[in-house]
Amino acid sequence: MQHCAIVGILGAPNAGKSTLLNQLAGRKRAIVTHKANTTIEPIRAIVNDGGTQLLLIDTPGILSSRKRDEAGDPKSLANALEDADVFLLMVDAARSGGEMRRGSLETSAFFQPLIKEAAEIRRGGSEGAKLCLVLNKIDLLAKESLLELTVLWNRHMNFDETFFISATQGDGIKDVLGYLAKQAPPGPWLYPDGVEDSEQERHLASEITREKLLLRLHQEIPYEASVAQERWERRKDGALHIEQMIYVRREQHRKIILGKNGSVIRDVSTSARFEMEEVFGCRVHLFLRVKLRERGGVKS
Repeated sequence: MQHCAIVGILGAPNAGKSTLLNQLAGRKRAIVTHKANTTIEPIRAIVNDGGTQLLLIDTPGILSSRKRDEAGDPKSLANALEDADVFLLMVDAARSGGEMRRGSLETSAFFQPLIKEAAEIRRGGSEGAKLCLVLNKIDLLAKESLLELTVLWNRHMNFDETFFISATQGDGIKDVLGYLAKQAPPGPWLYPDGVEDSEQERHLASEITREKLLLRLHQEIPYEASVAQERWERRKDGALHIEQMIYVRREQHRKIILGKNGSVIRDVSTSARFEMEEVFGCRVHLFLRVKLRERGGVKS
């Protein structure tokens, strides 16, 4: 008998959600950088374990109400994931521990938005949906502090389960996977073939290029830039021919991304191509262009 579950991964920016998704999936499916709000839209990954399939959804970071208004977030994440069977609320244990030692955790900018989101999940989630606390970066905190954090977070929200992990080190990942598999209800797989479709691969390729932009440029430009797939072709020799367009809002940004004599866009293309070849397991021919997105049209 097949089992299938939808798993929503929530948390504040830079809590390690994308790293956890990649660890659970056993391969890269979400981009990871040191910058907050790297994930700007939900990312999906599939995990197949025997007769069980897990659909993992990594969401953009939960912002404070003020920042959410500024970002124009149209609806709560709980509504976006209303069919999820399990919610994993990820918390940066190191950051929480520091706030706790200063006595300011419960009044911190990230605590109340997370508790509020957890409460919305309890009210609006599907019947029987589990809500779990995942304390990440435990390698940066003493065990005594972890126990205190567990008590404090559960005082405000009674979680069904609490996990202690280090997403970057892979510690505790098997415990999370085992729990998720047990929570999967009987039912047909959402992806009968057990693999992501080519559309998801195309999206990942665009995300990899955006990741390299985030890492190469250190201003607000990458957040305004978007990457669109223009061409995706599998050649007879197995290689991928990929053409992508990077859209920006300002002419100055277009020039910065291009760089002097094309130096920046060349560096981004090279690092993105190497990453894609590792992820897709084949030779990749990547071609990037930059266009200015204007009101009422696009300028080359």
